[in-house]
Amino acid sequence: MKALLGSFDNTQVAVLQTSFDRACKELGIATSDEKGRTRIARAVMDLAAAGQYDPDRLRVYAISRFRTLESIEAIGRVSSERRVFGLLNCCHQQQTDG
Repeated sequence: MKALLGSFDNTQVAVLQTSFDRACKELGIATSDEKGRTRIARAVMDLAAAGQYDPDRLRVYAISRFRTLESIEAIGRVSSERRVFGLLNCCHQQQTDG
């Protein structure tokens, strides 16, 4: 998260770090999960940039946004799998018909 910090004072940085740490812990995001940690950091930073510094609100927002993005990705994966399955089924159907 340090690379994302812009013009926040020390007190604000401490709040952001606490919110980030708590959100990661609640979601079970490992320190090695760079993608997950980056998503949480961006969510915390985005809301803080809008002027919100309540640690609980930052944490809840970050968790909500993380889960939303995960759901969107899961829907995309299912859609892709269905398209592939549909193509395979279509090819199989052509082979059995022809």
